[in-house]
Amino acid sequence: GLRDQAAKLPEQLFDSGVLHGSERAGKWLQESLDEKLGTDLRTTTGKDGRKSYDGNVGRKTRAAIDEAIKQGKIRSVNNAMVDKRLEYMKGLPNYKANPGWIPRAESFRIGAFGPP
Repeated sequence: GLRDQAAKLPEQLFDSGVLHGSERAGKWLQESLDEKLGTDLRTTTGKDGRKSYDGNVGRKTRAAIDEAIKQGKIRSVNNAMVDKRLEYMKGLPNYKANPGWIPRAESFRIGAFGPP
């Protein structure tokens, strides 16, 4: 399913992890899955009961990926992750000195009818 619908997602997760850290990449994936599926992949941290994304692509995150594939939403999950990367990069102080960042992130975007 993933290979057929969104082959770029694993590559994007790896690329994001290399450029921005694996925890941040995992959080972007979890946030994107929650936005598109209406799930809640956050974990409760601390005694105050606050919830946050842990960035681990564990059992629950992989199950959400499977569900996104079943629902035909994995491409939109992938593209939401691209949007999160772009937003993050544009907020960095050295953004303008790195003109290749945007095309690199955009290279992982999947068109509605294009190849996965």
